[in-house]
Amino acid sequence: MTVETEKSRFAVTIALVSVAAGLVGGLIYYLHRSPVRQAQVAGTDAWLPHLILTGVLLAGLGVIARRRRWDLLTAPLRRRATARLAATFRRGRSRPAHWPRLLVVALLAVVQAWLLFRAAFQVFAGLDPNFPVNAWGGPSYLGAMFCHYVDIALLEAVAAGLQYRLLSHPA
Repeated sequence: MTVETEKSRFAVTIALVSVAAGLVGGLIYYLHRSPVRQAQVAGTDAWLPHLILTGVLLAGLGVIARRRRWDLLTAPLRRRATARLAATFRRGRSRPAHWPRLLVVALLAVVQAWLLFRAAFQVFAGLDPNFPVNAWGGPSYLGAMFCHYVDIALLEAVAAGLQYRLLSHPA
């Protein structure tokens, strides 16, 4: 593994903690589920927009495959990304003009951790029949998971891309 592709312990730890917290939270949600079944409301499934979003996701993966850049999928977990994040905060904290940029970078990092939490939360929480009944892709577990994971993958990609553009390069 080269320095370019070496994973950051800090970033991997944050990702693993987010996923573990999501799994535990989802399990707690499932264990406290209601025995009363909710009725499905017509029109809550949102399949058409998610089929379009699936096309967008597949097109993006096609570009990555064509360029043979599979490493982009794990870029936020690399040491280089963590070094750029640290450099951005080091340089910007004493410059009030850079504080909005720091706020956006921090919010994007929180969004990325939240999305991992949310993806993991749904693994167990989705087993509650009431959880996916009116979800996008519902009322089935697999349909809801599919639609939510398409959303999460696209939002992670957008957050990572924006963060990449906003981060400073280490000295």
